[in-house]
Amino acid sequence: MITVGFLASGFIGRRASGTAQTSRKLVIDLLRYHSDSIRVVLFCKTQEEKQLATNEIELSGAELEVFPPVWGSFLKSSRQFYKYCFSSKNRKVDILHFSVPRVYPFYWKFPARHFVCTFHAAGDITVKQEKFVISKNIYNLIMKLSWKRLEGIYSDSDFAQKEIAYAYKIPQSIIKKIYLGADELMSHALQPMRLPKKKLIVVVGRWQQYKNLHTVLDAIRVNGYNLGQSFHVFLIGKSQQMGLNLVKYAVELFDTDKLTVIDYLDYGQLRFLYQNASVVVHPSINEGFGLPAFEAFIEGSPLLVHLGTPASDELGAEKGVWSANMLDTNQVFNCLREILNANAVIDLQERHSLMLDRKMTWRDMTKLYVEEYNAIVFND
Repeated sequence: MITVGFLASGFIGRRASGTAQTSRKLVIDLLRYHSDSIRVVLFCKTQEEKQLATNEIELSGAELEVFPPVWGSFLKSSRQFYKYCFSSKNRKVDILHFSVPRVYPFYWKFPARHFVCTFHAAGDITVKQEKFVISKNIYNLIMKLSWKRLEGIYSDSDFAQKEIAYAYKIPQSIIKKIYLGADELMSHALQPMRLPKKKLIVVVGRWQQYKNLHTVLDAIRVNGYNLGQSFHVFLIGKSQQMGLNLVKYAVELFDTDKLTVIDYLDYGQLRFLYQNASVVVHPSINEGFGLPAFEAFIEGSPLLVHLGTPASDELGAEKGVWSANMLDTNQVFNCLREILNANAVIDLQERHSLMLDRKMTWRDMTKLYVEEYNAIVFND
């Protein structure tokens, strides 16, 4: 049996994060479908984090370990990490799987035989920072200097492969592509919501500059709301972000009777909204995968995404999918007007088949990671 370890802080208490959702789904499906061959260990920073993990029934099959406590808050988590490394030399996991490329210096001192990392893409480097964050820059430097210690480097898409190779100076040939799952919402019962009897424009993303929500609102507003149809906009995504002011300003200028702002929806509610949307807009200009776009696609929504993103590359040729330069307000407005007046007929079964054919399910993703673990450990 192979023992795989994860740092619990990568996903515990972080339900709004796409990278955290990926880690969570991987761990849950390892426990659900591969417990006969994979043993999962979650390394927690604190007893509180361990309790949060304990409270999640889906994680009940995982073994939980807490890093030893240290005094003071300065570099606390890294000091805990190193203290565990030097106090647990005889306790090894076969693989330590980092869920994002943010690792401690000399991470290979951890009691693991092998190290792998899911980079997703390279947004930590390629996306312009709205504020200088020293820790992010340090993490980027560490990974640029130490990626050769990793025996598995994983991306979410062709775009992500290229971006990782360029940003971290890693040969593209050693970066393996494993798609994320687009099928999460399908496992949740619909939770009906009271919706306006108008065309529904659903805009999804966190309130950050590169997520680009403000452009959609501005495109509609500066064109006098003249979309040719009576409409209502739902803005869905976490608002408490570093770049919230840009979106906040666009929201304040927008007609309040045409806009509903929601930080978070349960999966069942989100599924219901997607199924009733006249268009779902995922305006982010930099995505390793772009889960909201793929999930909306599977639920049958007409879809508008940014040119050059994985959703545009993978889905752009499909019926009911539009791509545009989402930084151009005129293009955004013209696409929205076209979509709202098109009434596209969408074949759900066709979309589900495409997802299965391309292995865009969480179960497929997990199976591919298990194959990677086996190849690494048993070829040692």
